Amino acid sequence: MAEYGNYSQAMVHILFKRRTEYHLTNTFLQTLLLVLVGFLTFFFEVDNFPDKIMVNLTTMLVVATLMSSIQSVSCLKFIKSNCRNLLT
Repeated sequence: MAEYGNYSQAMVHILFKRRTEYHLTNTFLQTLLLVLVGFLTFFFEVDNFPDKIMVNLTTMLVVATLMSSIQSVSCLKFIKSNCRNLLT
């Protein structure tokens, strides 16, 4: 029969890694494409002024929604869990 020691501790190593390609594709690439679409409205003809305004406003709305969703997901859960742990 094999002998087993009396161990009073256990060690666990956890490695956290950032996924840079996730942030590049979901944040920077989308924002870059939207800014490019907004920039292309400079090449619309002057007669198409309502179309320019519509495209630019839609682009700004999408960028604002994208940035607010990124900010709410990334830090609020971490802050809420830390505050809860500190207050109890």
